[in-house]
Amino acid sequence: MNKLKFIFSCLLMSATVSATSSCSVVQKALEFKVIAPQGGDAISLMCYAEDTENFKIGSTSDCYDAFFSSEYDVIIFSLNKGINLIQENNVPFKLAMMNTYGNAYLVSKYEDDSQLDSNSIVVTYDYAYSKYDSHDYDNLDVQNNVFKYCYNISHNNNTFIDGFFEDPSEEYNALLEGNYNGQPIDYALLPEPYVSKLVNADPDYHIVENITSLFTSVSQESGLTDDGYSHFPQTGIFVRDTWDSSDDDYMIDLYDNFIERSGYFISNLESANASRAYDYLYAAYSYNQYDIESYFGDNYLDLYENVLDGDTAINGVNACGFCSYNVDLDQFYLDSTEHGAYLTNGSIDASTYSDYFE
Repeated sequence: MNKLKFIFSCLLMSATVSATSSCSVVQKALEFKVIAPQGGDAISLMCYAEDTENFKIGSTSDCYDAFFSSEYDVIIFSLNKGINLIQENNVPFKLAMMNTYGNAYLVSKYEDDSQLDSNSIVVTYDYAYSKYDSHDYDNLDVQNNVFKYCYNISHNNNTFIDGFFEDPSEEYNALLEGNYNGQPIDYALLPEPYVSKLVNADPDYHIVENITSLFTSVSQESGLTDDGYSHFPQTGIFVRDTWDSSDDDYMIDLYDNFIERSGYFISNLESANASRAYDYLYAAYSYNQYDIESYFGDNYLDLYENVLDGDTAINGVNACGFCSYNVDLDQFYLDSTEHGAYLTNGSIDASTYSDYFE
């Protein structure tokens, strides 16, 4: 109850306190439109939840469509696919910052991966899957390419993915039902916080493998890098390309503030116990922006305390994939290409990066 009193007192005060106040649980600091996908990836921008006019949470297909619309200035999207849209479709956006790394877990009602083979029914989620005619590695999310790469190397297992969902919420519901197209699901690649929600809802499910941990060892053993990658890039924050060329001092200040606050919040999600994230999430729920109970159940705060707490970090990345330091994306793409790992597509053009990218 004390927590709720604190939240609502801050909501009442938000009209009179500045955006930098320690009590500003919600801020309206946007004068441009932002879209983020349902699920954990949206948490990094939850500090803007009050701004229901400019901040939208939608499906991954909604985020895909935003690249071809003049409505949005900021999009959270699959890193691999977002870069490809810029370089191959010339959409007017650039990569401004990384959002999440390595949020992928293999779950199953089996206790281990001993039953995982080419005959297994394996499902996953992949951003805006229906929007693509081809589903080769260059049109799949990095986590799915990493999953296949790891099991091909570590288990000599040419793992096939049988079913793709566009959003993890859809995959979660299918796992509760236990079947895909009438066939029992053997294994699934799922992100947090849906993993915790699934195990909580159906204790017969187990976390079989943290794909980030597996990738660290496999990337070293396979020679992808000398020391092994501690994680893999997954989603990015893309901004409209006009941000780099704006000469409007007022808008430049707004852009700078957005990038700074987003980076700060991601850092907080990585290193702290993410208590402010809980407040933002509840505020978003109170504004009907984020149906937390529907997505994560009645005990959503307990779930988030588990998946966002810094104590759960693997290689500096918390369970939901937030990390305040970047991998060298150019090197990651180069390693993938030179070693035939098929994690990404080609290389990243310098013009794909926004001036805001560090």
